[in-house]
Amino acid sequence: ALHDALQHCDLFFCNAPEAMAVTKKSDSSEAFESLKELVPNCVVTDGPHGAFVFYHGEQAHVPSFPCEPKDLTGAGDMFAGAFLYGITHGYAPAVAARGANYLCMHVITQIGARLIEDAPTLWQDALEDYRADDVGG
Repeated sequence: ALHDALQHCDLFFCNAPEAMAVTKKSDSSEAFESLKELVPNCVVTDGPHGAFVFYHGEQAHVPSFPCEPKDLTGAGDMFAGAFLYGITHGYAPAVAARGANYLCMHVITQIGARLIEDAPTLWQDALEDYRADDVGG
């Protein structure tokens, strides 16, 4: 039933264990490669190992931000929402995923799924860090 539903899916978000269950692969990167055959666009989050992104033909692996997680509640929802925000506001998929990873880092280092800090400010912080990394700083 799931494989039938995937035929109608434009963008599939899942975490690594879900991707491995759907594709029957034992490795998250292999599962990601298999998912690309099933759906036109997909994102596989892999916790501390970052996220795999395939969107409109662009592919990237975006590392996570190191942190000490306190509560994983809401991490997937935060990632999906922030990624969708990014791509609908003209950001490249890898940049959108970086912003999403940054907001996720903030949500999992607190207790509860609602961000304590201001999401738009955090998004801008993520982009500033990205630009600094781009120029080697």
